[in-house]
Amino acid sequence: MKHSREWLLFMAGLITSFGCILLWTGFAMIPVPHQIGPNMQGFEKAMQNREKVTQSKINIKLTNEVLSKTRLAVERDADLIKTKHRTYNSRTNSSSKGNRSSHKKANSYQNASKFYNNVKKNTGTKNATNGVLSAKHSSRMVFNASKKLICSILVWVDNEKRMDEEWPAEGLELPGKCQITYRHKALHTADIVVIHQRNLNGTLPWKHTRYDHQIFVWWSDQNPWYIKYISNQSLTEYNNFFNWTMTYRRDSDVYFPLWRKSSLYSNLAGGRDNVRNVIDKKTKSAVWILNNCKQSIANKQRMRLAVQLVQGKLKVDFIGNCFFYKNKRLERGEIFKYRFYLSFDDSFNCADYINHEFWLSLRSGIVPVVFGPSLEDVVNVAPYNSFIHVSQFASPVQLARYLLHLENNVTAYRQYFRWRELHSLDIDDEMIKLKYPKVRLVPHDTASGWSRLCEKFRVTEAKQRSFVVKSLAEFVFESENADCMKTKNKKPNV
Repeated sequence: MKHSREWLLFMAGLITSFGCILLWTGFAMIPVPHQIGPNMQGFEKAMQNREKVTQSKINIKLTNEVLSKTRLAVERDADLIKTKHRTYNSRTNSSSKGNRSSHKKANSYQNASKFYNNVKKNTGTKNATNGVLSAKHSSRMVFNASKKLICSILVWVDNEKRMDEEWPAEGLELPGKCQITYRHKALHTADIVVIHQRNLNGTLPWKHTRYDHQIFVWWSDQNPWYIKYISNQSLTEYNNFFNWTMTYRRDSDVYFPLWRKSSLYSNLAGGRDNVRNVIDKKTKSAVWILNNCKQSIANKQRMRLAVQLVQGKLKVDFIGNCFFYKNKRLERGEIFKYRFYLSFDDSFNCADYINHEFWLSLRSGIVPVVFGPSLEDVVNVAPYNSFIHVSQFASPVQLARYLLHLENNVTAYRQYFRWRELHSLDIDDEMIKLKYPKVRLVPHDTASGWSRLCEKFRVTEAKQRSFVVKSLAEFVFESENADCMKTKNKKPNV
């Protein structure tokens, strides 16, 4: 027994010693890092690549989860998606053809899946503003499609200098549950994309960044002569690009006047006492404020007409960069002291075009003397007997004499404010019809141009109709009055 114990102890010691030798030998065989620098670097690189692969697998898994949710959303709302798509046009690039060919009616899971796959495939194209359209945006598009009462209107602006103070504010909600935005990231989710004429020279969202269900609207408050000859734009490159037009012309898809007679009545106080207070402030004759005097046929005509009025003894204060006294400015409230404002436009007889100055003078309690728009176009939109048109006189001298007569005769001058004393749109319309029976008056719609745009979208959605402006140049230039687009000199009708 004693020898057995000693034998076991001896064997245990021997095994322990042998294990220690092996362990020492193993450590001795492991190279020190500084001894095998290149091999160690290769090991570290391999580990980094392995981590990248692992992270990529995680990203792919997360992406598949997001895309799966989008796919389910498309499947769920397939019947709603089909109402959001319209035929765009036959002249598109290859990428837009791919989109259009897949945007068919999604009446089954298979068609809905095809549409989803095409969205994922074809919306990876980058543009200058938004970058790649993510699955999140695709999901939002489907979500908006299910909200039939909400219309998102994106006003595309790439430079704040091309905006006016009167443009709607960001996030403005319109009647009909439409909302205005200027955020470029809303390009892929907006129902309507509005591009103003002055922004055509900037960065535009061209065909490869749009969906067939979106409506692109050309918006302009500039006369066609200015667009073609001053802005040097032919507009031919925008054929088959826009779906609607939105301008001051009554034959536009969306009628968007610069101002409305109904707005004058709602914003200006009426009655004899208010009119008396307006007239009592008058101490000066006429004024013309002009800062934009780029050469045009009508510009030469209006300058010559202003000189002839001065020669006819009418006192006119010329203010702005277009005259000798460039530094002369009106003091606050001084505009209300003038009896007449020379609302002379730089275009002649352009259909339905009446400039901002005309409405500004009426809002300021001044009688506008109008040159440029036709008498009929002004009668269509202005209050009865609220203005003086140069075509109503045989010569500038007779016009000057008449203005001097009104200046010295308060009773006669007050007749041009009769519309404010009566302060009734219905009476005003009846008086216009009696004097101008052939005039086609503009209906008194209190809705703004933006509200009309929203309403047209809702009606179009309900009827599932599609529109394309085949030739923007034809609508703007070729359908215009011949006098408006003339480039040769023409004497004004005075």
